[in-house]
Amino acid sequence: MVRDSSGQIVGVLFSGEDITERKKREQKLQESEERYKVIAENSFSAIYIFQDERFKFVNSAFIRLSGYTKKELMSMDYLNLIHPDYRDMIKKTTEQALTGDISNLPREPDFKVIRKNGEIRWVKLMPAVIKYTGKPAIIGNVIDITKYNKVKETLQKTYDELQKTNAQNEQLFASISSIIISVNENDKITQWNKISEKTFGIAAKNIIGRPFHKCGIHWEWAIIAEGILSCRKKKRIVRLNDVRFTQANGNKGYLGITINPIIYKTHRQPGVLLLGADITERRRAEERLKQYQFMVESAYDAIFFKNLKSQYVIANKKTLEAFALPLEKVIGKNDYEIMLNKEEADKNIKDDCIVFETGKSKKIIKQMTGVDGKKRWFQTIKVPQFDDEGKIIGLVGIARDITEHKIFENLIKEQNEQLKKLDQMKSEFLSTAAHELRTPLTSILGFSEILLKRELDKERQNKFLKIINEEATSLANLINDLLDISKIESGQGFKIKKAPFKLREVIMKNINFFKSQTNKHNFQLNMPGDLVDIEINADKDKIYQVVENLLSNAIKFSTQGGKIIISVEQANEKVKVSVIDNGMGIPEKDFPYIFKKFYRVENTLTLGIRGTGLGLAIAKHIIESHGGEIWAESKIGKGSTFSFTLPIHT
Repeated sequence: MVRDSSGQIVGVLFSGEDITERKKREQKLQESEERYKVIAENSFSAIYIFQDERFKFVNSAFIRLSGYTKKELMSMDYLNLIHPDYRDMIKKTTEQALTGDISNLPREPDFKVIRKNGEIRWVKLMPAVIKYTGKPAIIGNVIDITKYNKVKETLQKTYDELQKTNAQNEQLFASISSIIISVNENDKITQWNKISEKTFGIAAKNIIGRPFHKCGIHWEWAIIAEGILSCRKKKRIVRLNDVRFTQANGNKGYLGITINPIIYKTHRQPGVLLLGADITERRRAEERLKQYQFMVESAYDAIFFKNLKSQYVIANKKTLEAFALPLEKVIGKNDYEIMLNKEEADKNIKDDCIVFETGKSKKIIKQMTGVDGKKRWFQTIKVPQFDDEGKIIGLVGIARDITEHKIFENLIKEQNEQLKKLDQMKSEFLSTAAHELRTPLTSILGFSEILLKRELDKERQNKFLKIINEEATSLANLINDLLDISKIESGQGFKIKKAPFKLREVIMKNINFFKSQTNKHNFQLNMPGDLVDIEINADKDKIYQVVENLLSNAIKFSTQGGKIIISVEQANEKVKVSVIDNGMGIPEKDFPYIFKKFYRVENTLTLGIRGTGLGLAIAKHIIESHGGEIWAESKIGKGSTFSFTLPIHT
């Protein structure tokens, strides 16, 4: 409005500027902002604007990446999206950026975020500082690099593994214990490892690059050349065994070689890789093994190997013969499954266990029952076997059948016992014989001296002469026994003069003789009527001697007197004579020895009974010389029966 000097309003004054251009610029800016919003909203990258500790803008990609809603993102603490390991870094970076100092900020940092569902993702952030509503703000472009990182990690791991494998291959190639020779398509050596140098005595620097056929290796070139030709032609592995070669020290040896084709896509002729091993020692070991196997199989001893389960792993011919089983019935089985006698099998297993537990050898001698049921004696040594680490892996058993040795040993032992007893009996016999000789001799000397020095009446003279005659007869019988046993021991025996005679006459002559010698005993002859006149063809005097010995023993060992029966009967083509008494009897333990030389039954009841222990031995020899048998039956306190048989017709 316009006023005059008096203050009155006199008119209106209009003034202004043209804002058309500014409006146009504002409209363009608004249109541009809308376009950027549309672009940002539809971008595949997650985009956000951050200001005053809060998100001011988030696009759809950011919402998808976080898993939260837009409303949740706008109201939440942005650090809750960041993995705890990276929160301090992001917080510091954000605060520093908003102050305008961006000199030391990390460019495009990688870090982890936590989605709403707890899933962890790797992201790369590309931030920038802008003015937003007049104040500083951060606009960020977030890229999900989780898959990229996984691929990167996999590639890195693969690369590391390749590097490691390559290093290992190089190390392996340098230290491998086999010969490695690589020959290319032009027949030149491209690889020659340390073992090749050591085996052939040629350094790698002197051979790599040289023609293979002129490299100076001393081996069977014809076999090698044929193997390489076959490998290249058929393009497959060729194996050569026992290739002879000259070792670096000049000795002859053997190689085992594998020729492998190396296929080159750009060449028609393949290269070859020769892998070899010096098998000289193995060949020698195999030869030794064959020798050992032959020795084991042909060994006199049974040899076997058992594992920790006591199962047979190896069993030679002798072992199988001991079990009387084929190989397939023994291998993989233990003693419980093979042996008939389970008690013996149990002892075997226990012996195995002792070896396994102590790790020491065990020697055993014992009797075993084979599957054929026969008893055998075995001397066995079980030796533990260890692996390279000292752990026990089984045992080797070496068993020798010592049955014959054991029988011989027992026989020697028995004979020694018999010789010992015989020696003892001889000593006793000498003592007894001396006594038996001295007793009648003393009587003869004593009574003859009385007769010579004194005048005696007729009756007393006859009495003393009778005693002298009896003692002289006893002395003569003893001397005859000694002469007879001497002939038997020397192997001469004594002559048997056979002639027919009536058996009854010999028996009665003995009975009548002994009746005159004793008044405490009664004699009875039991002889069927049809045998009274039976004749036998034998040595009459010797048979008389046998009957006399048996009747004499019956009288001596029936100290209380009693009946003595002589029984005669026919048994088929033989006649049987038995002398039966009711005396003291013979202990059962003495039965095996009563017909042996010098043996006398010794107990409290036989003390004072004279005898040399020769009579029954002589009687046995006489009867057996006639083709007969003699034996005894007895019970303590009940008496004894001595019987013999003689052929009726000889």
